[in-house]
Amino acid sequence: MKKKSMIRALVALLVVLGFFQNCSKVAFNKVETQDTPRVLAVPTIAIEGGQPFTNKLNVNVDIEARSYSEVFLTNDPDCTGPAIWSSIESTKPWTLIKAEQTNIVYAKFKAADGRMSLCASAEIFHDSVPPVGDFLSVPKSFLNVQSATLEFFAEDTGGSGIDKLECRLNMGPIDTCSSLTHLMFLNEGVNSVYYRAVDKAKNPSEFQLASWWVDITKPTVTIASAPLAMINKKNTQIVSVGSDGVGSGIDRHVCLVDNIKIDPCPLTYIATDLPEGPHIFQV
Repeated sequence: MKKKSMIRALVALLVVLGFFQNCSKVAFNKVETQDTPRVLAVPTIAIEGGQPFTNKLNVNVDIEARSYSEVFLTNDPDCTGPAIWSSIESTKPWTLIKAEQTNIVYAKFKAADGRMSLCASAEIFHDSVPPVGDFLSVPKSFLNVQSATLEFFAEDTGGSGIDKLECRLNMGPIDTCSSLTHLMFLNEGVNSVYYRAVDKAKNPSEFQLASWWVDITKPTVTIASAPLAMINKKNTQIVSVGSDGVGSGIDRHVCLVDNIKIDPCPLTYIATDLPEGPHIFQV
Protein backbone atom coordinates (compact mmCIF):
# COMPACT_ATOMS: atom_id res chain seq x y z
CA MET A 1 0.00 0.00 0.00
CA LYS A 2 2.77 2.37 0.87
CA LYS A 3 4.42 1.71 -2.47
CA LYS A 4 1.19 2.37 -4.38
CA SER A 5 0.70 5.73 -2.62
CA MET A 6 4.15 6.85 -3.59
CA ILE A 7 3.50 5.89 -7.22
CA ARG A 8 0.23 7.90 -7.26
CA ALA A 9 1.92 11.01 -5.82
CA LEU A 10 4.67 10.82 -8.41
CA VAL A 11 2.13 10.59 -11.24
CA ALA A 12 0.23 13.64 -9.90
CA LEU A 13 3.43 15.66 -9.70
CA LEU A 14 4.30 14.84 -13.29
CA VAL A 15 0.82 15.95 -14.44
CA VAL A 16 1.17 19.32 -12.66
CA LEU A 17 4.61 19.94 -14.08
CA GLY A 18 3.33 19.19 -17.53
CA PHE A 19 0.47 21.69 -17.08
CA PHE A 20 2.76 24.55 -16.10
CA GLN A 21 5.14 23.69 -18.90
CA ASN A 22 2.30 24.16 -21.38
CA CYS A 23 1.15 27.40 -19.70
CA SER A 24 4.57 28.99 -20.10
CA LYS A 25 3.89 29.19 -23.79
CA VAL A 26 0.73 31.31 -23.42
CA ALA A 27 1.12 35.07 -24.40
CA PHE A 28 -0.72 37.88 -22.53
CA ASN A 29 -1.61 41.32 -23.98
CA LYS A 30 -1.42 44.42 -21.66
CA VAL A 31 -4.38 46.78 -22.11
CA GLU A 32 -4.06 50.42 -20.95
CA THR A 33 -7.21 51.92 -19.36
CA GLN A 34 -7.83 55.50 -18.25
CA ASP A 35 -10.15 55.54 -15.28
CA THR A 36 -11.11 58.37 -12.92
CA PRO A 37 -8.27 58.88 -10.41
CA ARG A 38 -8.66 56.96 -7.19
CA VAL A 39 -8.04 60.18 -5.19
CA LEU A 40 -9.84 63.28 -6.47
CA ALA A 41 -8.36 66.78 -6.11
CA VAL A 42 -10.24 69.20 -3.87
CA PRO A 43 -12.24 71.61 -6.12
CA THR A 44 -12.45 75.33 -5.42
CA ILE A 45 -14.41 78.34 -6.67
CA ALA A 46 -13.77 82.11 -6.55
CA ILE A 47 -15.95 85.08 -7.49
CA GLU A 48 -14.54 87.80 -9.76
CA GLY A 49 -11.03 86.38 -9.49
CA GLY A 50 -11.15 86.25 -5.70
CA GLN A 51 -11.93 89.94 -5.22
CA PRO A 52 -13.57 90.72 -1.85
CA PHE A 53 -15.87 93.42 -3.28
CA THR A 54 -17.87 94.07 -6.44
CA ASN A 55 -20.30 96.73 -7.66
CA LYS A 56 -22.03 94.30 -10.05
CA LEU A 57 -24.79 91.75 -9.47
CA ASN A 58 -23.84 89.82 -12.62
CA VAL A 59 -20.47 88.26 -11.81
CA ASN A 60 -18.17 85.46 -12.97
CA VAL A 61 -17.45 82.37 -10.88
CA ASP A 62 -13.97 80.95 -11.46
CA ILE A 63 -13.71 77.17 -11.18
CA GLU A 64 -10.71 74.97 -10.40
CA ALA A 65 -11.84 71.32 -10.41
CA ARG A 66 -9.45 68.74 -11.84
CA SER A 67 -10.78 65.17 -12.05
CA TYR A 68 -14.41 66.37 -12.15
CA SER A 69 -16.67 66.65 -15.17
CA GLU A 70 -19.80 68.41 -13.90
CA VAL A 71 -20.63 71.24 -11.52
CA PHE A 72 -23.75 72.40 -9.70
CA LEU A 73 -23.85 76.09 -8.65
CA THR A 74 -26.42 77.34 -6.18
CA ASN A 75 -27.27 80.09 -3.71
CA ASP A 76 -28.59 77.49 -1.25
CA PRO A 77 -26.35 76.89 1.79
CA ASP A 78 -24.60 73.51 1.88
CA CYS A 79 -25.68 72.82 -1.72
CA THR A 80 -29.20 71.83 -0.72
CA GLY A 81 -32.08 71.92 -3.15
CA PRO A 82 -32.47 70.32 -6.58
CA ALA A 83 -29.16 69.94 -8.41
CA ILE A 84 -28.86 71.31 -11.93
CA TRP A 85 -25.63 69.89 -13.33
CA SER A 86 -23.64 71.42 -16.17
CA SER A 87 -20.28 70.74 -17.75
CA ILE A 88 -17.27 72.30 -16.05
CA GLU A 89 -15.75 75.45 -17.55
CA SER A 90 -13.02 77.65 -16.13
CA THR A 91 -15.52 80.51 -15.67
CA LYS A 92 -19.29 80.54 -15.38
CA PRO A 93 -21.62 83.57 -15.19
CA TRP A 94 -23.68 83.97 -12.04
CA THR A 95 -26.16 86.48 -10.62
CA LEU A 96 -25.89 87.59 -7.01
CA ILE A 97 -29.23 87.79 -5.20
CA LYS A 98 -28.37 90.19 -2.33
CA ALA A 99 -27.68 93.84 -3.14
CA GLU A 100 -25.48 95.91 -0.83
CA GLN A 101 -24.44 92.98 1.37
CA THR A 102 -22.38 89.79 1.47
CA ASN A 103 -23.26 87.04 -1.03
CA ILE A 104 -22.14 83.39 -0.79
CA VAL A 105 -22.14 81.10 -3.83
CA TYR A 106 -22.00 77.32 -3.29
CA ALA A 107 -20.82 74.58 -5.66
CA LYS A 108 -20.80 70.79 -5.79
CA PHE A 109 -18.83 68.70 -8.28
CA LYS A 110 -19.38 65.26 -9.83
CA ALA A 111 -16.75 62.97 -11.37
CA ALA A 112 -17.25 60.72 -14.37
CA ASP A 113 -17.63 57.66 -12.12
CA GLY A 114 -20.41 59.35 -10.13
CA ARG A 115 -18.40 60.35 -7.09
CA MET A 116 -19.29 63.81 -5.74
CA SER A 117 -17.31 66.42 -3.85
CA LEU A 118 -18.18 68.19 -0.65
CA CYS A 119 -19.96 71.54 -0.97
CA ALA A 120 -17.47 74.33 -1.81
CA SER A 121 -18.24 78.02 -1.38
CA ALA A 122 -16.95 81.55 -2.05
CA GLU A 123 -18.18 84.94 -0.87
CA ILE A 124 -18.11 88.53 -2.08
CA PHE A 125 -19.56 91.81 -0.79
CA HIS A 126 -21.82 93.70 -3.21
CA ASP A 127 -21.57 97.50 -3.01
CA SER A 128 -22.96 99.76 -5.72
CA VAL A 129 -23.39 102.91 -3.61
CA PRO A 130 -20.59 105.46 -4.10
CA PRO A 131 -18.95 107.17 -1.13
CA VAL A 132 -19.54 110.84 -0.27
CA GLY A 133 -16.94 113.52 0.23
CA ASP A 134 -16.44 117.25 0.63
CA PHE A 135 -13.74 119.83 1.32
CA LEU A 136 -12.87 120.63 4.92
CA SER A 137 -10.77 123.65 3.93
CA VAL A 138 -10.11 125.49 0.68
CA PRO A 139 -8.05 128.58 -0.28
CA LYS A 140 -9.53 132.06 -0.12
CA SER A 141 -11.13 133.34 -3.31
CA PHE A 142 -8.07 135.49 -4.14
CA LEU A 143 -4.42 134.76 -3.33
CA ASN A 144 -1.28 136.79 -4.00
CA VAL A 145 0.95 133.70 -3.62
CA GLN A 146 1.49 130.72 -5.92
CA SER A 147 0.81 128.08 -3.29
CA ALA A 148 -2.34 126.73 -1.63
CA THR A 149 -3.49 124.02 0.81
CA LEU A 150 -6.68 121.99 0.61
CA GLU A 151 -8.15 119.31 2.88
CA PHE A 152 -10.73 116.74 1.79
CA PHE A 153 -12.90 114.31 3.77
CA ALA A 154 -14.75 111.20 2.54
CA GLU A 155 -16.73 108.36 4.08
CA ASP A 156 -18.44 105.17 2.89
CA THR A 157 -20.79 104.27 5.71
CA GLY A 158 -22.06 100.70 5.46
CA GLY A 159 -20.20 100.06 2.22
CA SER A 160 -16.91 98.50 1.23
CA GLY A 161 -14.83 101.36 2.66
CA ILE A 162 -12.69 104.09 1.13
CA ASP A 163 -9.96 102.74 -1.13
CA LYS A 164 -8.36 105.99 -2.31
CA LEU A 165 -8.81 109.69 -2.97
CA GLU A 166 -8.29 111.13 -6.44
CA CYS A 167 -7.74 114.72 -7.50
CA ARG A 168 -7.05 116.79 -10.60
CA LEU A 169 -5.52 120.27 -10.85
CA ASN A 170 -7.16 122.36 -13.55
CA MET A 171 -7.44 120.13 -16.63
CA GLY A 172 -4.48 117.90 -15.77
CA PRO A 173 -4.54 114.13 -15.28
CA ILE A 174 -6.38 112.43 -12.41
CA ASP A 175 -3.91 111.39 -9.71
CA THR A 176 -4.12 109.63 -6.36
CA CYS A 177 -4.02 112.23 -3.58
CA SER A 178 -3.93 112.38 0.19
CA SER A 179 -6.64 114.05 2.22
CA LEU A 180 -4.32 117.04 2.79
CA THR A 181 -2.77 118.51 -0.35
CA HIS A 182 -0.18 121.28 -0.66
CA LEU A 183 0.05 122.89 -4.11
CA MET A 184 3.06 124.86 -5.31
CA PHE A 185 3.99 126.93 -8.39
CA LEU A 186 0.40 127.69 -9.30
CA ASN A 187 -0.26 129.70 -12.45
CA GLU A 188 -1.65 133.19 -12.27
CA GLY A 189 -5.35 133.33 -12.93
CA VAL A 190 -8.11 130.91 -11.97
CA ASN A 191 -6.99 127.58 -10.48
CA SER A 192 -9.35 124.67 -9.87
CA VAL A 193 -8.95 121.42 -7.95
CA TYR A 194 -11.34 118.51 -8.41
CA TYR A 195 -11.52 115.91 -5.64
CA ARG A 196 -13.35 112.58 -5.34
CA ALA A 197 -13.28 109.34 -3.34
CA VAL A 198 -13.26 105.77 -4.70
CA ASP A 199 -14.41 102.87 -2.53
CA LYS A 200 -13.05 99.31 -2.50
CA ALA A 201 -15.80 98.17 -4.86
CA LYS A 202 -14.54 100.75 -7.42
CA ASN A 203 -17.48 103.15 -7.02
CA PRO A 204 -16.33 106.78 -7.52
CA SER A 205 -18.04 109.68 -5.80
CA GLU A 206 -18.98 112.86 -7.62
CA PHE A 207 -16.13 115.32 -8.13
CA GLN A 208 -16.12 118.24 -5.69
CA LEU A 209 -14.71 121.52 -7.03
CA ALA A 210 -12.68 124.23 -5.34
CA SER A 211 -11.61 127.33 -7.35
CA TRP A 212 -9.66 130.48 -6.54
CA TRP A 213 -7.68 133.23 -8.26
CA VAL A 214 -3.90 133.62 -8.05
CA ASP A 215 -2.75 137.18 -8.76
CA ILE A 216 0.86 138.17 -8.05
CA THR A 217 0.96 141.15 -10.45
CA LYS A 218 0.46 144.50 -8.74
CA PRO A 219 -2.22 146.82 -10.10
CA THR A 220 -1.42 150.30 -11.41
CA VAL A 221 -2.89 153.61 -10.31
CA THR A 222 -2.68 157.09 -11.79
CA ILE A 223 -3.91 160.52 -10.72
CA ALA A 224 -6.27 161.62 -13.45
CA SER A 225 -7.10 165.02 -12.02
CA ALA A 226 -5.21 167.11 -9.45
CA PRO A 227 -5.07 170.77 -8.36
CA LEU A 228 -2.37 173.07 -9.57
CA ALA A 229 0.85 173.27 -7.61
CA MET A 230 -0.29 176.59 -6.12
CA ILE A 231 -3.92 177.27 -5.26
CA ASN A 232 -5.62 180.10 -3.39
CA LYS A 233 -8.58 178.20 -1.92
CA LYS A 234 -9.11 175.82 0.99
CA ASN A 235 -11.09 173.20 -0.95
CA THR A 236 -9.97 170.99 -3.85
CA GLN A 237 -10.41 167.50 -5.26
CA ILE A 238 -8.17 164.78 -6.63
CA VAL A 239 -9.32 161.97 -8.96
CA SER A 240 -7.38 158.66 -9.13
CA VAL A 241 -7.84 155.75 -11.55
CA GLY A 242 -6.69 152.19 -10.95
CA SER A 243 -6.21 149.27 -13.34
CA ASP A 244 -5.44 145.57 -12.82
CA GLY A 245 -5.33 144.41 -16.43
CA VAL A 246 -6.40 140.76 -16.59
CA GLY A 247 -5.77 140.24 -12.88
CA SER A 248 -8.22 139.72 -10.07
CA GLY A 249 -9.52 143.29 -10.24
CA ILE A 250 -9.30 146.37 -8.05
CA ASP A 251 -10.52 145.78 -4.52
CA ARG A 252 -10.13 149.35 -3.16
CA HIS A 253 -7.89 152.41 -3.20
CA VAL A 254 -5.74 153.41 -0.20
CA CYS A 255 -4.33 156.91 0.04
CA LEU A 256 -2.19 159.11 2.30
CA VAL A 257 -3.15 162.74 2.78
CA ASP A 258 -0.36 164.58 4.57
CA ASN A 259 0.81 161.15 5.86
CA ILE A 260 -2.63 160.30 7.22
CA LYS A 261 -3.85 156.92 5.88
CA ILE A 262 -7.33 156.77 4.41
CA ASP A 263 -8.58 153.21 3.73
CA PRO A 264 -10.60 152.95 1.65
CA CYS A 265 -9.90 156.10 -0.27
CA PRO A 266 -12.61 157.38 -2.63
CA LEU A 267 -11.73 157.60 -6.31
CA THR A 268 -12.56 161.29 -6.10
CA TYR A 269 -11.02 162.64 -2.94
CA ILE A 270 -12.35 166.01 -1.81
CA ALA A 271 -10.14 168.01 0.54
CA THR A 272 -11.77 170.75 2.60
CA ASP A 273 -10.57 173.43 4.99
CA LEU A 274 -6.95 173.01 3.99
CA PRO A 275 -4.60 175.14 6.04
CA GLU A 276 -2.04 177.32 4.32
CA GLY A 277 1.16 175.57 3.34
CA PRO A 278 2.21 172.52 1.38
CA HIS A 279 0.05 169.39 1.17
CA ILE A 280 0.89 165.91 -0.17
CA PHE A 281 -1.57 163.33 -1.60
CA GLN A 282 -0.38 159.75 -2.30
CA VAL A 283 -2.49 156.87 -3.64
